Amino acid sequence: MAVRIEDIKREGIAVDIDALARTGFESISEADRYRLKTQGVCAQKHVGVFMIRIRVPGGKMWPSQLRRVAELAATHGHGSVHVTTRAGLELHHVRIEHVPAVFAGLGEAGLTTKGACGDTLRNVVACAHAGTFAGEVLPPAPFVEMLHARIVQISDATNLSRKMNVAIGCSPLCDEQVATSDIGFLATPAAGGGPAGFAVWGAGGLGATPRLAIPLFPFLPQRDLLAAFTAIVAMGEKHGDRSNRARAKIKMLVERWGEARVREVFLGELETARSRGLPALEVQAAAEEVYARPRLVPLRSVPGGAQEQKQAGLFTLPALIPMGELSQAAAAALCDAAERFGDGLIHLTPDQNAELQGVPEAKLEAAAAALERAELRTRGRGGIADVVACVGTEYCPIAVSSSMDTGRELSQSLGARREDYRYADFRIHVSGCPHSCARHQVADVGLAGGTMKVDGAVVEAFVLYVGGNAHERRLGEPWERKFPRSHAPDVVEALLRTYESLALPGERFSRTVARVGSGPFFAAAAAALDGQGPSQESAHAA
Repeated sequence: MAVRIEDIKREGIAVDIDALARTGFESISEADRYRLKTQGVCAQKHVGVFMIRIRVPGGKMWPSQLRRVAELAATHGHGSVHVTTRAGLELHHVRIEHVPAVFAGLGEAGLTTKGACGDTLRNVVACAHAGTFAGEVLPPAPFVEMLHARIVQISDATNLSRKMNVAIGCSPLCDEQVATSDIGFLATPAAGGGPAGFAVWGAGGLGATPRLAIPLFPFLPQRDLLAAFTAIVAMGEKHGDRSNRARAKIKMLVERWGEARVREVFLGELETARSRGLPALEVQAAAEEVYARPRLVPLRSVPGGAQEQKQAGLFTLPALIPMGELSQAAAAALCDAAERFGDGLIHLTPDQNAELQGVPEAKLEAAAAALERAELRTRGRGGIADVVACVGTEYCPIAVSSSMDTGRELSQSLGARREDYRYADFRIHVSGCPHSCARHQVADVGLAGGTMKVDGAVVEAFVLYVGGNAHERRLGEPWERKFPRSHAPDVVEALLRTYESLALPGERFSRTVARVGSGPFFAAAAAALDGQGPSQESAHAA
């Protein structure tokens, strides 16, 4: 009989990894497999090996740290490093016998895997351009570090009903991650002047039952951020449904109680947390900036690639990492470029890319050339060919579709549109199952993995979502009809042709869908499918 996760958590999640490394993979019980997850040693599709998930708070790390991770991937993994959709890192194909050495190597570099998987508090995400954006209200970095330290400290003693995602946005314009998180803080100016604070959002989440976060508190003083975090964690410990894992996340409390009751419970927990004397932090915001998006700087080698920072004379240069898979050579080039041309840090982003920040204008051409030589494109970030994909069936034991292969195919097929201004800000996200690790419900075009029967054979398939946009607080509309994975490029092409025929001048895809509805797009997808190939007998949920 299967072991219930709630029973394991009640018994305790302590696990002797050194002992398991000595006795080998076959000796690991089902209960200890879950305990390993809470330490960042996660199940992988392949028998006998694990995925190691590494926390990178706010996506910021030193080149020496990335070099160490790449060395560990070469020595104990399969060679490459994976950048996740929470701006963290993963190693794949690690044997249990090698986990102690991996942990020792990460520890020496100041990195941890604590609580990176299971019913835990996950890596703290910050908006990608935190610290550089002209419209920044507060710098997230010190608050990210405070939350990260707290999460690692309490991880083994925290008993959540399900995992919690945590996000911080540097301004009201940078709320995409906050909008879909269990715990979210959005830097906000004080209405009557004075020190800036945070708007508190919570009870959001995607997966099979997506729900956008709700506002919990309009203005929180900076010093109370840890108290508000503790209050929402308490809600996950006390009120999540432990009898049904599908309904265990705190987003389901909104359905069960309603928004008003969720806010009431949060405020009660906040008062309790404030009385605990938790560590507090308050930073002085920089001089007030007008909310404005920085200009893009055209360069001969990277037109549209470099973005002006709020720091005079400095620029951010993206390094696109296809499907988040970072080779040994690319990791080395990225580290070298950060040290030679940037501010000395690697800045990972939730779209599975990286950035060099603090690059002087005079060094932009050389920095771009160094990245391009390592096959890290420096143009097109956030555009139509910059596809986001979870690891899918390549590594994940619960995935049912090859999301990474599909992402690569789409990126290649859409390359001709890369220079089209209509697609400079266009998101395609591909998840290998309904769990939405690639956040398919908040993309312009989202694909969620499933299976279906075609001429009697079970094949990989996708469910289509159109018109999602987290900043606009809009979930993508799902199409009731699945289609085979092999037809994904044709379906997406049909959607784009429909958009091009219906869009108003300067109108983004998601807004076109909001204005005209999803019907014309689904009709175009159906026409593309019905014009080719075998009949689709039946479909079933993944």
